[in-house]
Amino acid sequence: MRSLLIHSLIGLLLAVTSLAVAAPALLSCTNAEEFRQAFSFLDGYFKPAGPWIVTDQGMTLDAPLYKNLPETARDGFEDTPETYYLQRYVPMWRYAVAGEMDWSDYTVTMEFQVQRPAPMDGYRAGDVSMNDEFMRESSGCDLGMLLRYQHDGHYYQVRLSTGFNHLELWKTWGGIVQAVPHTFDPGKTYELAATVSGRWIVIAVNGKEVLRYYDPIRPLDAGRVGVAVRESRVNVSAFTVTPAQPIMTPAPAHTPTFSLRSWAGHTYVFDGNEPLGRIGGYYREWSQYGETRMVEVKLLRGYTPLVQPSLGMVNYNYATAWIPGKATAQRQGKDLQFTVPLTERKDRGEMLVTMTVAYDPVRDGYIWEKQVEYRIKEGAKITTATGDLDDPYFYLIPTAPTTGRMHGYLPLGYPWAVIKAIDSKLYRYTISHNHYFSFWEIPGNVATGSKGLAPDGFQALVLSPDAAAVMEVFPDNPFPSRFEICSWGFDYHLRASKKPEQEPRFYDDQPIKERVKFYAWTAREIEEMEKTAILLTRPSEARVHVYREPVNTFNTTILRDQGHALKVWGGRFRGDNTVGRNDQASISLVFDEKVRKATLVPDKSATVTIGPMDWTGPYLAKQYRIRAWVKSNDQLRGTAYITLTTTLPKRDEKGRQISVTEQAKLPIDGVRDWTPIELITEQPRLAWGMSLIIGASDDDGDGVLWIDDVSVEPVD
Repeated sequence: MRSLLIHSLIGLLLAVTSLAVAAPALLSCTNAEEFRQAFSFLDGYFKPAGPWIVTDQGMTLDAPLYKNLPETARDGFEDTPETYYLQRYVPMWRYAVAGEMDWSDYTVTMEFQVQRPAPMDGYRAGDVSMNDEFMRESSGCDLGMLLRYQHDGHYYQVRLSTGFNHLELWKTWGGIVQAVPHTFDPGKTYELAATVSGRWIVIAVNGKEVLRYYDPIRPLDAGRVGVAVRESRVNVSAFTVTPAQPIMTPAPAHTPTFSLRSWAGHTYVFDGNEPLGRIGGYYREWSQYGETRMVEVKLLRGYTPLVQPSLGMVNYNYATAWIPGKATAQRQGKDLQFTVPLTERKDRGEMLVTMTVAYDPVRDGYIWEKQVEYRIKEGAKITTATGDLDDPYFYLIPTAPTTGRMHGYLPLGYPWAVIKAIDSKLYRYTISHNHYFSFWEIPGNVATGSKGLAPDGFQALVLSPDAAAVMEVFPDNPFPSRFEICSWGFDYHLRASKKPEQEPRFYDDQPIKERVKFYAWTAREIEEMEKTAILLTRPSEARVHVYREPVNTFNTTILRDQGHALKVWGGRFRGDNTVGRNDQASISLVFDEKVRKATLVPDKSATVTIGPMDWTGPYLAKQYRIRAWVKSNDQLRGTAYITLTTTLPKRDEKGRQISVTEQAKLPIDGVRDWTPIELITEQPRLAWGMSLIIGASDDDGDGVLWIDDVSVEPVD
């Protein structure tokens, strides 16, 4: 018996020893040679980079300050809202990565010291608009720990700031999903430990747990480890990775805890430790103009923002600026209600916005309900006003790159939309930046480019396979609702009116109240809607020409009415597959009596907007050469021209974007073989929008002008 017991104990000891041997540390770095062997170094463009220093004191990462970068490194970028707005930024993070792509569940422990904190004067969430890099490049971040890093579009990052005194968990497809207060002092050594196990992420500082998070949507499954710094200098004296014990705790039931919280210099709506949206205007430089929105609003837990609703009604007829007052919480806890007063800049009217935020356990997301009371002050002498109940912008729109890169890291499918129309039926249709809703015959059409909604109708934009952003109206609104889409992007106008001639009339001191709400459909709801909603199609086989850089040969077309993420040419021209400069493809402008009578305009043009409509840019060269080759028949008498309107990253004293128009002309008197028209821009770098028109005027003949090989190329 004793012998058997001894053998059993020996067997148990061998088993434990075997287990320990089978699961050694995956990585351990405590001296210079170990750091050199383990880590590779990347800059924000994910190429080999420095400067970095490895000594017996550890690995020191020293990220350059943005203001000290040479112009060539900045690639013409300036730290302004407009350049963020168009998704062109200089990545300032510097990465050191180690480990294997298939590492999944592990604990990373790092000893570090912030030797030079990051500056606080850059941009963070809410300072810029439509930035679907959501907080990737937020200023004030000193240090980040990379978890499950595969590439630019796949990683978690535990970040800390000595300036803001907080710790953040950032996630691809989610932005900052957790933010907790925590004091970090420059020059002091800390131990940061993070465990990833399944969907769980547990973070501790100096051995004390500060954050435990279960990733509810699109969890990242495996990847390397690493260290990141942003405009800071940080020394890492020790870095180890060990296999993590499985966390068997099931997914927790979510209990919402809503609050208004001051965070990173702004007022945010929080659910627990997750920021859900900022109250107030975006573009901090625009605050003097009274821009008012809820920015970077999340509709699903753990998922990137989907929409930017208006904060109040949006009025275009008599006042464009509403100055927001202080947000005041009426209720906090299981739901949140807060109010924001707004005053018209010249004190001619006022609004009171009441926003209620609630958690929907079925969708595991949020319902944002906005009620606006709008009043024109007595004696203001305003008899009519046209208002939008909301003018929301939507995120996650895939774009065709012109000068910028595509938004490649988000899980996108090309958007389509669903509406509940005035006949209470559901209609589904594909959409793009390049056509209006008027292309579709939707019951309830009340104006060109406008569609009527049912009294309890909604407009849902399917932004990705995970979610659709839904904007829904209430049947007790005093006016029927219609909606429109702007031609420049996914910017919906929810109009509180039935017909153009029946716009709401805001008489002196007569208030109007309207309600609208935002929420998200789940992937299952999207799938069901795709099956049940009536698909709107058109028998038309009309095709449109795709815009290409640097040279447009007009030999690529797509169906006009299909959903797409491409830039296309518009205007009053015809495709010609028989005439071309170097091939058999071009476009033509035809002048004859029939066309003149049909259009009531003598000139013809091919147009394209090659700037911010696609959220790309800005154009970075000092000058651009715009060239078009034209050919005419013997009946054309007139002028061919290139007109370029350049939008600059500047605003006038009233907050309006500044633009400059330039033109090049070519007289035509009869037959002309292929001849170039050329325009060299005189605008500075950072022009972030170009509207290009290539056209002709015909004095009296019935002529034809062919256009081919249009190019947009930098001069320097």
